[in-house]
Amino acid sequence: MTVPSENAQVIHLAEENDGDLKVMLEDKGRNVSPRTVTELIRACRAADHAGECYQQFNDLLEQLNQWVEQYRSRLRSASLAIRNSDLLFLVVQRETHFDEELSELLTDLDLELSRSDRFDMLRVNTLALPRCPREDVEQFFGIGYSEVGQ
Repeated sequence: MTVPSENAQVIHLAEENDGDLKVMLEDKGRNVSPRTVTELIRACRAADHAGECYQQFNDLLEQLNQWVEQYRSRLRSASLAIRNSDLLFLVVQRETHFDEELSELLTDLDLELSRSDRFDMLRVNTLALPRCPREDVEQFFGIGYSEVGQ
């Protein structure tokens, strides 16, 4: 069966030898992406909650910006990276020596975020690094990142 779709040029449904139903998405460039029905169901369920997830992400950015403003004197930078399975809020300390109090404050923030119903769709981890060059932070991430509260 072939069904036209808004997001893909053509959707092909075919039963495999093992009885599994496979879905092939063909875009306008004739690129074909095989998917299982289970994968598509998960994607549809996620799409149903996309607005809520977007709102939680915006609320998270607001809360992180407030935290950065509150502790700005102790921070060289603060960044948020979107990784494959989570978000990483990384702060770089103003000083090179370990700032135990800042570490405790960041742990408190981590616990607050993980326990809050406001962010139940997001997985956020926190990490503090001692003062280091921006290039080292970029290398740590392996990709670009956005600074928070700058």
